[in-house]
Parts: sequence; structure tokens; C-alpha cells
Amino acid sequence: MKVLVVEDEIIIADNICQFLTDKNYAVLEPALSYDEAIESIEKEAPDLILLDIQLQGDRTGIDLAKKLEESYQVPFIYLTSNSDETTMNLAIDTNPSAFLIKPLNKKQLFAAIEIIRRRMNGLQETDEKRRNLFVNNGKEHINILLDDILMVKSENVYVEINLKNGQRILTRSTLAQFIELLNEDFIQTHRSYVVNIKNIGKIGKSGIFIGTHEVPIGNKYRKVFYERFKSDKS
Repeated sequence: MKVLVVEDEIIIADNICQFLTDKNYAVLEPALSYDEAIESIEKEAPDLILLDIQLQGDRTGIDLAKKLEESYQVPFIYLTSNSDETTMNLAIDTNPSAFLIKPLNKKQLFAAIEIIRRRMNGLQETDEKRRNLFVNNGKEHINILLDDILMVKSENVYVEINLKNGQRILTRSTLAQFIELLNEDFIQTHRSYVVNIKNIGKIGKSGIFIGTHEVPIGNKYRKVFYERFKSDKS
């Protein structure tokens, strides 16, 4: 995901760019003015723009936002210290994806960007089953092919993702939240387990065998699981 920061204070712009780089986004050279932003948009085609309202020159971030909606259809987030009612109303009329007040809370910024990224991924997958996802292991975002996932296990406020190559990735999420990121190849067999039905080796009396893993089938999930498994095999 390519991100363009449009901010007239270079120290703030560099700080934001460094934060985004640390989060493994592809960060473009920041733009200080309307004209620099247009030049970067036409040359680099960013996926998302972080936009200050006050810019160098005569035209503001609100002017740029109107141009984005008119000609480029690129989602953008306002980053501004101007929170007066008049400015807010003008900004809201340009249909931003989010409006964040300076000084920035970086957790809120990251959350806003991720919501937009996932929404964009969802739009791209309207006619195509999801094939991969990005997960954060606390240090970096990792791209995982869904076909490589054997099972997912709940670990309190984390989930453990078990892959075909033996790798285990721990990411902060509830199991219910993580299931929303998966495709129709996955089914829950227990309150703590979700399995990739394509990778099931055999089904025993006590549970499911996937590779060297034995996964339990809870009574609550047993009927739905067997109906789904039979339909996939027929």
C-alpha cells in the first residue's frame, strides 16, 4: 500500500513517514504543497493520502481534497490542528475517510489506515475469493497464503497461526475477529480452533488430524462441521 503524506511542516512530515515505514507501508516522498501533491499523485499513484489542511501556497488541503474526489478517487485522511466548526464542516463536505487532530495519536493513525486498507482489499476481492492476508507478529507485517494455513488456535488475546512449513505466527486478535479475514475454506471446530478444511488428513473419533496436529471437535460445532465436510467431499 503506497502512502503519500501531504504536510507543509517537514519535521512533522518526516516523523509521520518514518512511523509508516516502520509499519511496513510503502511511503512516498512527502509533498509540501498542492502542486507537489498533484505531481506525486500523477507520477506515483498512491493508494492513500494523509492530508494536512494548511499547505504551502495559496491552495489548502481542502482544495486538494476536492481535486482528489473530482479527478483521482484516492482515499485520504485529514491530519490537522484546525478543529474549529467552520473548518470541520468544510472538511467533512469533501468526504474524507477519517479526520485526525494533531498532535497525532499514532495508534489511532495506524488503526485508521488499516481500516481503509482492509476496506480496499475487500473491494478488490468482490469477484474473487480471498487468497492471502497480512498479519502483524508484533515486529512486522507478514504476507500469508491462506492455502498454507493448517489451523488457527486461540491463545487468550492472540491467535497462533500454524503453517504447512511448520512455522507458527502469533498475532494479536480474537479468534472471532481473525475468522473474518479468512475465506470459505476455513471452518470452526471448537471455541479455540479454526481449521483449513482442504488440509485435513483424517478424522478420528476424538478429533481432526492435520499434519501432526490433532484438533478437537466441540459438540457445539460437530454437526455443522460434518455437514460441511461431507458437502466438500461430494
